[in-house]
Amino acid sequence: MPPVGHKVLNMRPEVRLGKALLQFKWPTSLHPIALLCLLSRVWRICNLELQARDIQHTLKEHVMQTQEWQQNVDAQLSNFNNTMQQQ
Repeated sequence: MPPVGHKVLNMRPEVRLGKALLQFKWPTSLHPIALLCLLSRVWRICNLELQARDIQHTLKEHVMQTQEWQQNVDAQLSNFNNTMQQQ
């Protein structure tokens, strides 16, 4: 007789990570507690990947802002140098 929750073990849950679609095939012999631990780890990996993407996006924004500031400072210094040379 199959253990309680046997049908749950035969499910093939899909998890979307960005554009990639991962399909997990659970072995029928997997104990329900082991399945919960595995699902918990998959959930944590999904969350970590989303956090990493958010951090990467934020970092790119900061780099662009820093480059813009650097260009402004360079232009101001160039103007200052030109003014000093004209005097």
